[in-house]
Amino acid sequence: MAGRILFVAHIAYPSTLGGACKSLLSMVEGISGKYQPVVACPNEGMLSAALRSKGIPVQIAGKPVWGFLHPSSGAAGEAYLAAGKRGAEDGFRRAIQQVKPSVVHVNSIVNPVEALTAKKMGVPVVWHVREILPRYPGSSAVLRLVHDTADHVLVISRAVERAFLEEGLSSKITLLYNGFQVPPLPSAGPGQHPVVGYVGSLAPHKGLEHLLHIAVLVVRGIPGVKLVIAGDDWGTGYKKKLVGLAVKLGLKDTMSFLGFCNRVEEVMANVAVLAVPSVFAEPFGRVAAEGMLLGKPVVASPVGGLKEVVVDGVTGWLAPAQNHQEFAERILALLKNPVQAREMGLQGRQRAVSLFSLEDKVETLDRIYRGLSGSGK
Repeated sequence: MAGRILFVAHIAYPSTLGGACKSLLSMVEGISGKYQPVVACPNEGMLSAALRSKGIPVQIAGKPVWGFLHPSSGAAGEAYLAAGKRGAEDGFRRAIQQVKPSVVHVNSIVNPVEALTAKKMGVPVVWHVREILPRYPGSSAVLRLVHDTADHVLVISRAVERAFLEEGLSSKITLLYNGFQVPPLPSAGPGQHPVVGYVGSLAPHKGLEHLLHIAVLVVRGIPGVKLVIAGDDWGTGYKKKLVGLAVKLGLKDTMSFLGFCNRVEEVMANVAVLAVPSVFAEPFGRVAAEGMLLGKPVVASPVGGLKEVVVDGVTGWLAPAQNHQEFAERILALLKNPVQAREMGLQGRQRAVSLFSLEDKVETLDRIYRGLSGSGK
């Protein structure tokens, strides 16, 4: 077996696994047959528990630098850079000394401390960028720091890569879509009433308030349609706001809030159409890919990486969530034509298997790791 890879997780929720954590978990499991992975987490949580349950060692390291993702001023960029330059003083140095990794794999752009510490200690760095960086004074410097520090940059979509290309940073960047184990098609079929499903975070940028208004139009077109929402608001209170809006719109008997569900395939089994109504540029679109792997047609907003995951008119439809009428019409078209919906779902599964196979992603990582660990750096 090859050497150790020290992964750096940027977040670990107490009772939830977010998309980046799920992707990290799959990636670590995938390479564990070829390498000895160790994961540095910012704190104990569901991610660290899941890793340990699979026999993967965990170290608790320092907190990431979050501010630059939602900056109120250009000062956020300077703060990020300053924090990164202090990296050698961080406790992550001790983690490297203990683990003695061949490569440090940083799982988010918000970890400059760990990346720069590894660089200063002569350990090759793979920097996995899962975010679309907003434009603000200092964002160019952040992108250059990532590019110049990393021995290799991974981007999870062309939408993420675009920010680097606009800065003229095109070398040592590899597109690596998130990888998934290919699940069997669910055996359960639609019940008495067709179900429109949403799976993901309960947050304003996910377009859920738009989805409730869309649901009103869908129910008007096909009485009896049900809307199932699976996800957590992480204690923000946003779920309460959504419940209140649902009651106000007359959707009390139409909607079900399931809370966080670790096994999305169980939620999606009875879903006829998967809705992804994001109003911000999704870096990838993990839930859309999961739905496609399960043979579900997807109606999604044409933003960010979702435009790379969903093929409009082939694996589902792209429609802006802010246009309630258009989004609702796309959902209704699939509900009223189950033959087309099934064909789109199968086309989506074929595309997802082709593009998002975990086995292929592991092979790409193996080539990158071997190239770096054998480079003498």
